[in-house]
Amino acid sequence: MQSAVNSAEQTEIPFSLLQQLSSLVTSVENLDASGNPIGAVIFISDTSDDALRNADRLLPKLKNVKLTFILLGENVVSSKLRNFTSNFIYWQDLTQSEPDNWDLLYYRAYACDIPFVPSTTTTTTETPYIPCHSWISFGIDDSSNLSPQAFRNQINFISSQISTINHPERIAAASVYTDYIYWTPWNTISQIQSDLQLIKESSNPYFLRDIFASLTNNVVDNSQSPYQMASIIFISDTSDKAINGAEAYMKNFGLVRFTFVLLGPNLDPNKLKQFSSNFIYWRDLSQTQPENWGNFSSFAYGC
Repeated sequence: MQSAVNSAEQTEIPFSLLQQLSSLVTSVENLDASGNPIGAVIFISDTSDDALRNADRLLPKLKNVKLTFILLGENVVSSKLRNFTSNFIYWQDLTQSEPDNWDLLYYRAYACDIPFVPSTTTTTTETPYIPCHSWISFGIDDSSNLSPQAFRNQINFISSQISTINHPERIAAASVYTDYIYWTPWNTISQIQSDLQLIKESSNPYFLRDIFASLTNNVVDNSQSPYQMASIIFISDTSDKAINGAEAYMKNFGLVRFTFVLLGPNLDPNKLKQFSSNFIYWRDLSQTQPENWGNFSSFAYGC
């Protein structure tokens, strides 16, 4: 199989999703999967109407297949593929040897789902930690870069995610210009959500160093915990001015898994790779949540 892949040659024929799915349908119809999940990873460089024409008519034959599109380059439009799947992996910089976040997302692309397994003990009954044992911090973008509606969508999304976490003492949040919500045993879900709604969009620019500065105290206070710490940072500006100075704080974050949620279509993830290679895209801020959130959330939470 590897030999066949290595001997493949590029053609001058334009991309056709219909042709890709037709081949997949033939394979699925000849396959005895015995009830096992089927994953199909489709590399796609063209989302024009011509490239996608008539492909949707094959969807009924693929209802048992988990489709994942790997979007090649910067000009593919994921929204045009949403009637096929909501599973997208980005490979914007094709000079890189693999797609963004491949090491974290590949198992889902292969249709392998890792279930949540609650902690058990023979002596006491512990309330399961959902989504997992990690300590989670949200870095909120309250700069002037976002429209009022985009800012509100960000706040509402974070609030909705907090409602799915059942140990509020392990939730923290910070913004560039607003007070910090610390990891503390006195937190409640409703209080954290109320505090989030009090955060206002400022008229000032974004500075990543200020998010890192706020996070530092929390991390130092929690440095003896054996569990993963995860920081999900919403960011709308990757200019040098927005990022400079943040690197000075990285020495404090050896135990922290960072994930950047890139707000809008014009950010450069390469400018953030000194901090993390974990990126989630939220290009269309009129949508209620980032792209691929369902697939990526467990990693972002440090699970």
